[in-house]
Amino acid sequence: VRIEHFLSSHQLDFLDQLQDTNARRGYTGDYLASRGKKSIHSLSGSEASELISVLQTMKPPSEGEKLDAPITIKQLERINELQDTEERREFTDRFIVQTLGKELNEMTRQEADELIGLLE
Repeated sequence: VRIEHFLSSHQLDFLDQLQDTNARRGYTGDYLASRGKKSIHSLSGSEASELISVLQTMKPPSEGEKLDAPITIKQLERINELQDTEERREFTDRFIVQTLGKELNEMTRQEADELIGLLE
C-alpha cells in the first residue's frame, strides 16, 4: 500500500514562486496535464517535490522576467489583508482597473508590490 503525502503550504508557496518564467509556467502546465491535474493545489506532496526539483534545474529568470512574472499567492493574500476598510477596497479597485486596466489576478509581481506599498 502506497501512502501519498499531502502538498504542504511550503511546497505550494515554493511552486508559486517558481512560476517566474514562461518556460517554468509551460513546464508546470504540461506536468499538470500529464497527470490529469488542473492546478498545483491538486498535487500530492511527492508530485510537488518532483516538479520543484525539475523547475529548480531550469534557467532562472532575468531581471525583466522577474518583474513581469504573475502575482503570487502571498501577494494576493497580503492585498486582501490590507483591504480592511471600504476606502482601501475602493482605492484598490481604482488602482487595478483605472490605473492598470486589468483584473487583480492579471497583475504582475511588480504591480502587486507597488499596490502593497501604497496600501501599507
